[in-house]
Amino acid sequence: MSMRFTVLENDTPLLSDVVAESVVEEIRQFLSSIGNKELSEAFGRERCGLVDYLVFFQASIYKLNADWRKKMKSARGRDLLYSFMRHWSASYLKKHALTIFRALPQEFSLGHELPR
Repeated sequence: MSMRFTVLENDTPLLSDVVAESVVEEIRQFLSSIGNKELSEAFGRERCGLVDYLVFFQASIYKLNADWRKKMKSARGRDLLYSFMRHWSASYLKKHALTIFRALPQEFSLGHELPR
């Protein structure tokens, strides 16, 4: 993993790369746990694109939205970043890998953690 610094990393202790990788790993583990090898392999092909998308999307919002910057600088910033990255991941998968999106619990789209 190469660290991509965005303004978020300069302004806060949050690391968007680390959060993105963690959310993507959460999805990978969930897909492995349901035992669908085909979905797990398909997700492996989407993984890098998803991490890049999450980091880029967060950086874009952070740059343009003062309310988002305020949220990320708050005590809840880390939890909010995880929640939103889960939500954005669901959106990305719905557009780029619908079969994988459909395998995820609906709550994931709302930012909830996947069951272990």
